Amino acid sequence: MPETHSAVREYVGLVWTVLSIAWVAGAFAPKRALRAESAGARFVHVVSLVAAFALLFTAWPPLGPLRRRFVPDSPVIGYLGLLLTLVGAAFALWARVSLGRDWSSAIEIKQDHILAQRGPYAVVRHPIYTGILLAMLGTALAVGTLRGLAAVGLALIAFLQRANVEEAFLTQQFGARYAEYKRQVKKIIPLVW
Repeated sequence: MPETHSAVREYVGLVWTVLSIAWVAGAFAPKRALRAESAGARFVHVVSLVAAFALLFTAWPPLGPLRRRFVPDSPVIGYLGLLLTLVGAAFALWARVSLGRDWSSAIEIKQDHILAQRGPYAVVRHPIYTGILLAMLGTALAVGTLRGLAAVGLALIAFLQRANVEEAFLTQQFGARYAEYKRQVKKIIPLVW
């Protein structure tokens, strides 16, 4: 069983590494920004996500309760976690590629900004956040400790705050078109919320 657990963790790490490389590779040559979020809002978001990923991938902070398991240490749960990590990462990457040059690490309205409504954006309004959260949940399952669940919770709070800011920008930019899109497509969880 320890060999299976170690292999699952290695595969999960590989998924995150590939996603990170693809993310950075696709970050070049964005469109010119016309409007962007404040540096302070961006800073809070980045710090929140760094803390969430530190919880997910390190032993920091070394608090006893965070080391407790919330699922049994079994190969089935480990591979289920790996599968969710892979599906979530693929969904986030699909969404990132769908945005093309309109994507930015900061919340921005770009020159000739297009309202994405196809592909993953027909499933949820914030598919990058959905995908990353699903991948984090899968990783939390594969690792099996409460620190993983804490990481997912922290990332969820950060992404919801960020989604609200994005939606304010998009509402101002697209008006009634965005309001209609919001009525038709759920925010984070398909068919639910």
